Amino acid sequence: MLQPSTILSAYDPPAFSFAVNLPNYKFLGPAFFSFLFKVMASVSNHWFKPIFELRKKIGLPKSPANPMMKYFSPYGSLALFPPSFAAPQKDWPVNTFQLGFPLYEDTDSVISVKVSDFLKQGEAPVVFTLGTAVVEMKSDFFHIAYEAVKKTKVRAIFLIGSNDSHSTDEMSGDEQICISGYESYPLLFPQCSAIVHQCGIGTTSQALYSGKPQILIPFAHDQPDNAHRVKRLGCGVIVFAKQLSVERLVKAIQEIVSNRSYQDNAEKYRNDLLGNDFEGMFMEAIDKIVNSQ
Repeated sequence: MLQPSTILSAYDPPAFSFAVNLPNYKFLGPAFFSFLFKVMASVSNHWFKPIFELRKKIGLPKSPANPMMKYFSPYGSLALFPPSFAAPQKDWPVNTFQLGFPLYEDTDSVISVKVSDFLKQGEAPVVFTLGTAVVEMKSDFFHIAYEAVKKTKVRAIFLIGSNDSHSTDEMSGDEQICISGYESYPLLFPQCSAIVHQCGIGTTSQALYSGKPQILIPFAHDQPDNAHRVKRLGCGVIVFAKQLSVERLVKAIQEIVSNRSYQDNAEKYRNDLLGNDFEGMFMEAIDKIVNSQ
């Protein structure tokens, strides 16, 4: 399980794109959320009709539950995020092993010459990125970001992927920003003053490991829930994508830049993450699963 929202816990309800503030209603209690998730399971069960038909065709017994809600292995599940990001709950699947974030590091990666030169020319910039999926979608994100950057006068790096619609001639000719398709997050993030991103779990984990404050712009899927968890850690502020505007982004940048607590919290959390032994915990989990058979 890559992200906590994979587990619909009644004790730690996740945020969804259609209910971005659901965690704020945790006070309603586990009984309420258990009922809510049962309703969601019933409503979405027809999505899996092809799977049910395939099971019947190959002679497997009828599925007793919605696969999205209940089908975790009884032998063990690997949660690829640390307890500090999402604490284990009493209604989690049995034999869940939390390993921490599985960070990818390419030892051959280097920052492009253009971005490297930009980093050397002034104060640490704010980096704006939409990860690997959202960046390919049509969005006003970078156009809004550009206007906010001009108003706040921060230096900025825009990572726009292969989507040229995110850039304009004015942006390309502006010395206040540097535009690149892609850069190595582990190499770039630590050299920036803040990270503005879409809250995919990969980008989120790299941002947390960088020890830099974040402005969280969740669009869909697991992103709203990841954003809430980063905010709870005191490492960032949220501006939901549907509410994104120049004014809101300016306010968020000013808050992150002026309030030292975000930087302090981000650095503290990074130090906590550095103590995680992912490889060792992975091997230990596999050993326990295999030896339990």
